[in-house]
Amino acid sequence: MNKIFWQGKILGVQPRIRLLRSFDESSHSYPGYNLYMDGIIQDNKRLFSIAIGKGAQDKFEFEAGYSFKVIVNRSKIRGMKLRNITK
Repeated sequence: MNKIFWQGKILGVQPRIRLLRSFDESSHSYPGYNLYMDGIIQDNKRLFSIAIGKGAQDKFEFEAGYSFKVIVNRSKIRGMKLRNITK
């Protein structure tokens, strides 16, 4: 199967921060955002999160409450890792 069906609702959007410390100096950067979702991937209902880049957030302006329905080509997400959210 080359296509993956994916649908759900965004529960929250959180900026990711990277802190760097070196002796007496520290710096930080914002490499992107985490999207927390409740959804279905290939008939499996679960809570999950994905990381997106700053450019994707700037372009689509994701917010909590957004619903989505997508069919994705499997070759486009080869390196993608979904993380289950556990309580």
